[in-house]
Amino acid sequence: MSSFAGVSATVMMVVLVVVLPWRGARQYRRLQAAATDPAARMRLYLRSTLVKWALVPLLAVVAWAAADQGFVFVTGGDAPLAALPLLALVVLSGVVLHRLGRTAEGRAEVADAASNVAAILPRTPVERRMFVLVAVTAGVVEELAYRFFLLNYLAWVLPGVSPYILLVPASVVFGLVHVYQGARGVILTGVLGLVPAIVLHTLIDLRVLLIPVSAVPAPGRPDHPGDAPGDGAGPGPIG
Repeated sequence: MSSFAGVSATVMMVVLVVVLPWRGARQYRRLQAAATDPAARMRLYLRSTLVKWALVPLLAVVAWAAADQGFVFVTGGDAPLAALPLLALVVLSGVVLHRLGRTAEGRAEVADAASNVAAILPRTPVERRMFVLVAVTAGVVEELAYRFFLLNYLAWVLPGVSPYILLVPASVVFGLVHVYQGARGVILTGVLGLVPAIVLHTLIDLRVLLIPVSAVPAPGRPDHPGDAPGDGAGPGPIG
C-alpha cells in the first residue's frame, strides 16, 4: 500500500474509533452539566449534524486514495432479508413506546429506561423537528463511517477473512462508539451493528420521537452511568 493511502486510512480509523467516541462522551457530559441552558441541546444537534456530514467527503477522499492499493469494497453480506427480523422488532418497539406513552405508569417506565440518554432527548417541537435531521444524519453517516468504511479497512488489513467474520469486530467498535449511553447502550448498539442498514439505523433513532415529552426524564448524570438502563436509542457519537 502507498504511504499516503495507508497513513490516511489509519488516521481516519483513529478518528472514528478513538477521537469521535471520546469527544461524544465529553460533549454529552457537558450537555448534562448545562441542563438549565435551553439552547444547549439545539447547539449540540447542529454541531453533531455538521461534524458528521463533514466526515463524508473525507471518507470519500481516503477511500479513493486507497482504491488502487487493494481497498476492496465489501458490505459484510448486507442482504435486505437479513435486516427484516430486526426491522420487525424495531417497529414493534415503536408500537410499545407509543402505547406506554398513553398512561402515567407507562411514561414513568419509559422515563426510567431512557434515563441514561435523558440529556439528548428532544423536549420542544423545534427540537423534535431538528431531531429528525439528527437521526437521518446518524443513519447515513454512521453507517458509511462505522460499517462501510470500517469493514473495508478491516478487509484491507486482513485480506482473505470473510466479511461476515469482520462484522464482529466492526459491531464491537460500533457499540463502543455509543459509550455515552452506558454499558447497556454499548451492548445493544453493538448487537444491532451486526446488521448494517441505513434505513434501519435511522428508524431506530427516530423511535425517540415516539416518547411523549411528558415522559422525557429530567436531564442529569446517573450515580453510575455505566450501569444506567437504556435501549440503545439515540445517535452517536456526538460531534
